[in-house]
Amino acid sequence: MVRSVPMAPEVAKSLARLAQRDRWTGDDDLVFPGASGYFLDGRALSRRYVAAARRAGLRELRFHDLRHTFGTRMIGKAHIGRVQEWMGHADVQTTMKYLHYVPREQDAELVAEAFHLEPDPTPVRNSCPVACSRAILLRRMSLNGEQAERVAAKELPDLLAELLELEGGVSLHPQRRGADLVIDLPEGRRLVAEVKSSARSADVAAAARQARAYAQEGDLPVVVVPYMGEAGARAAAAEGVGWIDLSGNARLRDRDLFVRVEGRANRYPSRGRPSSPFAPASSRVTRHLLQDPERWWRQAELSKTTGLDDGRVSKLVARLDELELLERDGPLLRPRDPDALLDAWAADYNFAAHDIVACHLTAPGGGVELAREIADGLAEASATHALTGLPAAWMLDKFAQFRLVSVFVDDDPRRVADLIGARVEPRGANLQLIGPNDGGVFVGADTVDGVRVVAPVQAYLDLLALPERAREAAEHLREKRLSWRRRG
Repeated sequence: MVRSVPMAPEVAKSLARLAQRDRWTGDDDLVFPGASGYFLDGRALSRRYVAAARRAGLRELRFHDLRHTFGTRMIGKAHIGRVQEWMGHADVQTTMKYLHYVPREQDAELVAEAFHLEPDPTPVRNSCPVACSRAILLRRMSLNGEQAERVAAKELPDLLAELLELEGGVSLHPQRRGADLVIDLPEGRRLVAEVKSSARSADVAAAARQARAYAQEGDLPVVVVPYMGEAGARAAAAEGVGWIDLSGNARLRDRDLFVRVEGRANRYPSRGRPSSPFAPASSRVTRHLLQDPERWWRQAELSKTTGLDDGRVSKLVARLDELELLERDGPLLRPRDPDALLDAWAADYNFAAHDIVACHLTAPGGGVELAREIADGLAEASATHALTGLPAAWMLDKFAQFRLVSVFVDDDPRRVADLIGARVEPRGANLQLIGPNDGGVFVGADTVDGVRVVAPVQAYLDLLALPERAREAAEHLREKRLSWRRRG
């Protein structure tokens, strides 16, 4: 299938300049290749896009929001039928199927006019028009229960049409039968939705049970929330019910239907959200609770063990209580459900918040040999360190060979790079030296097969953010090392 889209002259000029680069200028070469000349991986494309958006002075936007901006800008310059054609809409209601298009002579001029910017050397922040994207309008808006249901009624039909690739769209069913929303699907099927403003595991589980109770034979029960975290997703899965969030993510499974969309950013972050109990230093409480989930703790013991003052520990415990992540026995406390506590922490954990220095170190052999050489060098230099990510997964359970070695160091990682003779080089890096944003990452670290590695909980959190087979390794590690016995 070939599509034609009008190109503004400024874009054409920028693309033409690519012919002057040193490599990848042949007829068969990619226009936007990776360092090796092959396709960019998703992470590389995302990094380039974020960097370009920042240079342009734009607010935070999803990549897909650029498409919405195009439509909004062009609708004021061209007939709606032409915009529909350019954007590939099968009809006005859905954007899923694209149409063939034959460009008209003046189309490029229209696009150039719509996106023309007055010369100004100073980037203008927030220059996107108010109506450029529904996602932008709602970006910083949290939803209460009534708002969530209202927004779901408005947006869920279009979102479902996109997720299920339904050219004709879907519509709300007038008879709700007690459920929050009922949506007609093709072939006489219906989706029965319970809408919640919160994705807390307890709320999601309750909504899943309600949706299942309202659903009739052949119906598809689902939970709808503004944004689904991993803890809520696990709660829905435990109830055997699928989910959709209004940010565009989904997990649906029913007979011949399977939909899984992940990674779309939260369009509805809460305003005035209480401080996170999983912030770098604050997470020490959770870290120690998960080291031995069966142990009952007093707050004074947690304060002494974590090095946090009594007042701070009290506030953190209260916040964890509010999130229904703790169980109590008088003054004693422990995780209500260790899995739910880990999921909540993982949803909040930001690996990129550490001081990560990408390096290259020439060494014979593969990743395992490199990891051992680095660990030996750091040990000889008496540098506090611990392997994490795929090297830790390998040492703990021999899971998957790897190329990238990730290691926490209790020092400036640049100084450590000099110490071990590593070259700071993001391109082709085979080593990440990580200065932790809190020393808690070393809690529970152990020597395994002669090499210092972080605790399984820390390795799991880091694996979720790393490339190669890291996510697969995270699930393996969780199954083998973090499968806590459920309490009856």
